[in-house]
Amino acid sequence: MCRLNKLNYHLSAVGSTTHLGTQIYSSILLRMSEDADMGVEEEVRLPYSQQKLWSDVSPIHVDDGNCVASVQYSSEHREALSYFRAVLLTGEKTERVLRLTEDMIDLNQADYTAWQLR
Repeated sequence: MCRLNKLNYHLSAVGSTTHLGTQIYSSILLRMSEDADMGVEEEVRLPYSQQKLWSDVSPIHVDDGNCVASVQYSSEHREALSYFRAVLLTGEKTERVLRLTEDMIDLNQADYTAWQLR
């Protein structure tokens, strides 16, 4: 199921398309925009740091700049990983953490820690 369908499912589950309803049901906020020429829906990702749902979490960033071989994560993956580290440390097990694990797995299907937490 693509992210777009998941968003539509979550929004229909709440019966609302409000900004708040979207934040509650997806860990990465997705907004729909329609291209006037093509009629195509596009997903726009809002970073965790800009979401009210995650405002109470202090992300744990890791500086691996002095490593011999560091992993080159995308900025989106690096941010999600920072929030993932934070919830692992606190032991939180909530709906938003479940959505975070979904995003972590979407970003890296081989992330066994995300699979185990899920």
